[in-house]
Amino acid sequence: MSDRREEPGPTILADIDAERSLLGALLVDNGILERAGVQPGDFSDPAHRQLWETSTKIIHRGERLSAAVLSAAVPTSQRYISKLTPAANGNAAADARTIRDFAARRRLVEIAAALHEAAGDTSAPADEIAANVAGNLMRLRAGKEALEHEQRRQERKLATLRAAIAEGDASPDAEPGVFDRIRAKFGLPAAR
Repeated sequence: MSDRREEPGPTILADIDAERSLLGALLVDNGILERAGVQPGDFSDPAHRQLWETSTKIIHRGERLSAAVLSAAVPTSQRYISKLTPAANGNAAADARTIRDFAARRRLVEIAAALHEAAGDTSAPADEIAANVAGNLMRLRAGKEALEHEQRRQERKLATLRAAIAEGDASPDAEPGVFDRIRAKFGLPAAR
């Protein structure tokens, strides 16, 4: 019998299903772009990164994003895009958190790899290497905190917008459909 233990395989630091689901949800609710706090580089899959970046550009131009619009912008991915909306699981906020968390973990692995390489360089003082790594970790944490703060701010703004629209809809002076364009832009449900 051998005392040799099997080394576990590498941990996959991504959730492709969450990435796919968030992309699908964005096609239905363009307001997710502002609420998710996800950047293209947060996606582990290069195709998902490209689709998120293209979607961001379309929405920032003031256009309504849909599967048809995204397919026209990225024709090589038409077939894949057509499968995204059904992939949406209805929990975009959790998907966004998962994507951001895995992105932060991949950045930590990059920092650790750089530390491992730098530690082998005996021409640099260990204190300098440690200070450099500490600075990288602090920047990563500060970026994460800033992103979380921005997400909370966006959620408050959206809640205020929803309340204002509801108040306007309830007003006897409001013309029918006056808020439809705003609802569509922010992916809010249609008026009843």
